[in-house]
Amino acid sequence: MDLIPISIDEIDLAVWLGVLVVQQITINVHHGETGLNLAARLAGASEVGARFRDSGFAKLWNLSFIFSVVVIWGITRPGALPMPGLLTVMGMLLIGHALMVWRGRHLGKPRSLMTVWGVFALILVWRYGQSAFWAMILVAASGLMLLATDRRKKEGISMADLELTEALPGRLLTLMLGFMGAFYIVISLEPITNVELTGAEQMLSPELNLLVLTGVGLVALVLYLQRAVTLEKLLPPAFAALGLIVTMGLAGYSLGMSIVVLAALLAFVGSGSYLAVQGEFRAGMRALARRDDRLARIKEKQDRMKAFLAASTAASEHSTMDLIERANAGEPLPTDGLVIESQPADVDDAGTAHGSLRLIDTELLALAEKQRKRSKNWDTSGEFDLEIGDIHHQPIITVMFLVTTILAMSVISFVSGNTFMALLFGVMVSMLFVGAARMRANEVGLRLPDIMGIESPIAIGMAGLVLIHVAGRASNSVVVLEDTMHLLVLTGGLAMMAGLGLIGRSDLGLRLPNALEGVVFLAMVDRVVCLLIGGEVPIPFNYDPFAGDVLSSSGPLLAIEAVLIGAVFGFDWVEGKRIGRNMSDHRGAAGRSAWVLAICVLSFGPAGLLALACTARRSIWWQQPAPALASWIALPVVIQGTMAWAPDLLGVESVPMFLVATVMAMATVGFVAWTVVHRLGLWLPSGLWALHILLLIACFGFPDLVYAVVFILIASTVSWVSGILTLRKGWRIVGALDLVLGWIVAGVVLINGASVTGLFAILVASAILLGIVTWLTQTFEGEMANE
Repeated sequence: MDLIPISIDEIDLAVWLGVLVVQQITINVHHGETGLNLAARLAGASEVGARFRDSGFAKLWNLSFIFSVVVIWGITRPGALPMPGLLTVMGMLLIGHALMVWRGRHLGKPRSLMTVWGVFALILVWRYGQSAFWAMILVAASGLMLLATDRRKKEGISMADLELTEALPGRLLTLMLGFMGAFYIVISLEPITNVELTGAEQMLSPELNLLVLTGVGLVALVLYLQRAVTLEKLLPPAFAALGLIVTMGLAGYSLGMSIVVLAALLAFVGSGSYLAVQGEFRAGMRALARRDDRLARIKEKQDRMKAFLAASTAASEHSTMDLIERANAGEPLPTDGLVIESQPADVDDAGTAHGSLRLIDTELLALAEKQRKRSKNWDTSGEFDLEIGDIHHQPIITVMFLVTTILAMSVISFVSGNTFMALLFGVMVSMLFVGAARMRANEVGLRLPDIMGIESPIAIGMAGLVLIHVAGRASNSVVVLEDTMHLLVLTGGLAMMAGLGLIGRSDLGLRLPNALEGVVFLAMVDRVVCLLIGGEVPIPFNYDPFAGDVLSSSGPLLAIEAVLIGAVFGFDWVEGKRIGRNMSDHRGAAGRSAWVLAICVLSFGPAGLLALACTARRSIWWQQPAPALASWIALPVVIQGTMAWAPDLLGVESVPMFLVATVMAMATVGFVAWTVVHRLGLWLPSGLWALHILLLIACFGFPDLVYAVVFILIASTVSWVSGILTLRKGWRIVGALDLVLGWIVAGVVLINGASVTGLFAILVASAILLGIVTWLTQTFEGEMANE
């Protein structure tokens, strides 16, 4: 309600405001090239006044614009100003100032004024809608300012002058794209305070408004992509463009307009691909500049070192300090008669060597350490690898779009439960972005940074596929165990992403095991996490791959098994090549143990058995008991997994796991005896630990605790005897602890009531144990005393 009633017709008020806008711009232009600064008389009033005057904020260009926007916002309400009139006046104000910028007559701060206009435009859009028209005005004004900037850059204006006049194109584009994204957010929020001004009912409906706004948003993206390569800073406008695309898709989803979602999707893929190829150009050039700068600096340093070494061995009238001062001043050193080659140290009659001057480059030492670490994952034999091998092409924009794809597909997978399609789209888009990043890196002649031996965009994409799959299996939607196509898409996507990193590489012997580990370990992590969250995936060691439908269940599982078998053969081939070249193993004993366990978790039998055999065979060559131990104790579990389907397929009886473990434990006793006889102390701990673990597994299968007591006493006997014969006190202690544990369990058996046969077996086993230990202790008493 007005404090003082004013009765002015809506159209008359709109026309009058338009005339005032034209008058405002005309007056500003007539003030010439200096303009009118209303704070000019605040020169010496105070420090604040001086700063206010020098900031230029009080220029008439700025104040007239700001007051105009505030007044228009203040009087806008239903019945006071029609919607067409509001759009016309605000459009005239912003585009008029933009025209003056384009003509070079504007003396204010155009980017700051556009920020003020955009904020008030958002307020008006929130209340009165019609965001498409506001976006048109914003993009048109931004286009005029960008044209003015392009013209000034052609005239040779420096970046500092453009910054002073707020004409840097990157910041203008970031501001424009940011406000465009905000318009989409307003539509997504669907404000309930929306009211209509006069004439709005004859304008755009919500659906048509979003459709037009989508077209304007695409035009804004084109304006950005045309200048993306030449911008002063690449990331801020790239983030703004990504935000615009994401909010466009959200707005289309909130209004149920699939065409807008499709347009956002195509814009995302197109913009991401273009920026990955063209937008990373400057990043690649900066990396090349770093490379050339380092090579030049190292060469200069080496030349100086050679000159000093030569000068230190020559007879000269100049002192060493004179040479250093002249070299630092850039003057040529005296080279007449200098010996450039290294001089041997002088040796006196006593045979004592007197050292000569030596210079060490600490930078090269640090680079050599980095090269040593890199050599585990890729070839370091290239020219200048020591000097520049750690300089990479950083595909920041590609990673940004890749992460956005992963997060968006994870949300869609979780909300809809359609894991298959989300994974399929994630694989295709990730391959596209990663391929573009690799193409750009190859063009500039640099490598991409790596994570655990896998190029970082590929590693991020592979981890993203796992996230998408886990999100889908954790969905509240219906997920069924019988459908395993999603697992095939995940495994195939991981394999394709890893294979993409191997294309065109000559150091496959180093990169292949990294790629195989990435596929297998990520697939194992996915399987374990899905099991923990109840994601309906096959339970390791307990599923029949032939029980379901051939196309939707059995086929994908068999294909995954084939991939695992190929991974095992590939890993074994790499290890064979390393053995043939007398190289160390890839990841060490722990890494190889983790590899075989991961294969066993994912396999339903054949790949697991093959991995166990290959790992045990290579462990003998590498002399690594840990992988062999992991393979041996995993064998009963893998056999148990095979028993879930093989007996029905072959028509044989199933063998319980505890019987398998018992037979293997007895075989392990023989292995321990063999290691003791042949003095193979390296393998003894693995054999004893395998015996304990296998007997523990066997205990759970027998119905009577008497078997557990006997098994514990067997483990005690083998450990204690091995400790005596090999003079290892630790295993004698383990044997004694096993004996105590066995007697505790025997006490439980007595309390619960055991048969006479069971008690007799316990007594006989204890007697044999104590007799053997006593006899051996007396026999080797002297050796153990000197231990």
